[in-house]
Amino acid sequence: MYETRKTSTIRRSAGWLLAVVFALSLCWQQALASPAEEKTVIPLGKAVGIKLFADGVLVVGLTENSDCPARQCGLREGDIITAVSGRHISTTEQTNGGEPLALTVHRGQRTLSMTVCPVQNSGGTWQLGAWIRDSMAGIGTLTYYDPSTGQYGALGHGITDVDTAQLMPLSSGSIMETTVKAVKKGVKGDPGELKGDFSVQRDVGTVTVNSDGGIFGT
Repeated sequence: MYETRKTSTIRRSAGWLLAVVFALSLCWQQALASPAEEKTVIPLGKAVGIKLFADGVLVVGLTENSDCPARQCGLREGDIITAVSGRHISTTEQTNGGEPLALTVHRGQRTLSMTVCPVQNSGGTWQLGAWIRDSMAGIGTLTYYDPSTGQYGALGHGITDVDTAQLMPLSSGSIMETTVKAVKKGVKGDPGELKGDFSVQRDVGTVTVNSDGGIFGT
């Protein structure tokens, strides 16, 4: 019994010693390893022009007519139409003809299928009765720039549609050189908004992400 306890004590001591040696070895390896490469970005406050093109078209409103085809087929404000009769749509092009159209619609996390029949207005144009938007343009401020990769961040918040407050679904976009000429207070009823008078020059980068944290690109 005595020999067994002695052997057990020796084994525990040896195990503890090995653990200490292993821990010291790891610390030594980390100390010898080269320090992690630092990443440097340049903080900015420069104004920049922004253009966004939607992935599909965003429904921003419906006509009040009782025979509005868009309302009758179930379309709602905030829906995103991504395809018409199986063809991807990315512009507010007019619909020709009165044939029923199969719509592919994104509503939140769901994808819906709807069928709508356009109606002809007094001018002879076939319409769905929905106000839609396919692009946005404005001015913002660059947040940072990474000179090693060319990547940037801007705004610090997402670009949302002015009518639906919905984050604009991004297909493509660009940022442009811009010069702010003047800033003035918004119109009556919108006292908190500042309107900028600005001119836009040439494209200097892409927009690849439109998120709640801002826009990002190269």
